[in-house]
Amino acid sequence: MNGQMEPPLDLKTPRGIGELLTTAIVLFLRHSGLFLSVTLLVVAPVVVLVDGAWGGALHDGPNAHPSSAASLVSAMFVAFVVPALVTGLHAVIVREMGEGHVPGVGEALRRVGPRIPAAMGAVVLYSIGVGIGFILLVVPGIWLLVRWYFAAQSAVLNGTGPQQSLEASAELVKGRWWTTLLALIAAGVTFGVVGALCRLAAGTVDDGVLYVTLLTVIQAVTLSLSALFGTLLFFTMRAERGALDLLARSG
Repeated sequence: MNGQMEPPLDLKTPRGIGELLTTAIVLFLRHSGLFLSVTLLVVAPVVVLVDGAWGGALHDGPNAHPSSAASLVSAMFVAFVVPALVTGLHAVIVREMGEGHVPGVGEALRRVGPRIPAAMGAVVLYSIGVGIGFILLVVPGIWLLVRWYFAAQSAVLNGTGPQQSLEASAELVKGRWWTTLLALIAAGVTFGVVGALCRLAAGTVDDGVLYVTLLTVIQAVTLSLSALFGTLLFFTMRAERGALDLLARSG
């Protein structure tokens, strides 16, 4: 499928936090088939094969007791592989929408494919740096979490390597750290809390297959909305940075 044309999504005008949340939800609902499809391609294998089959959730549902190895592999995928892939796919799709083109699933996969190693490398460096920061004094971890939040988007959309992507994210956040933190908190409360409540509700299901199915869909929806918000925030930050640079040159 080659996608379709529609009026371009405005990615050059900065959006406030409320507008970012609204736009992310509206985009997801309008193109739910596309966003859920690309996200499920990443999430479903991890949840079904690792958590479900290996971890025992398909048989025991929420009462499963996965082995240490299964838990470690699941955590590694959730920490490094899944965020890079989902963020990269959503970043490519939103960029195309900014040009008035809605790509198909296959097209999005082909476009993001060459940038996935760099995005994963950026996510690995980001996670290690934030982890060390939290181990030290917590505050450095929070500072780096916000400072490097746009590393994956930078790797995919700017074509930079892992280290350069961290630097690009830091430059984007420079002077707007608190604003970025507030936006991320808003997204975390809106999507994270709702997702957590849905997972708690799914935990009341005894049937293992149904439980894993619900868990897969809930995680996919939550991740997709978060990736959409993060990508829209990236474009807003870039638009604001461009406006500031233009003002500085004119002054």
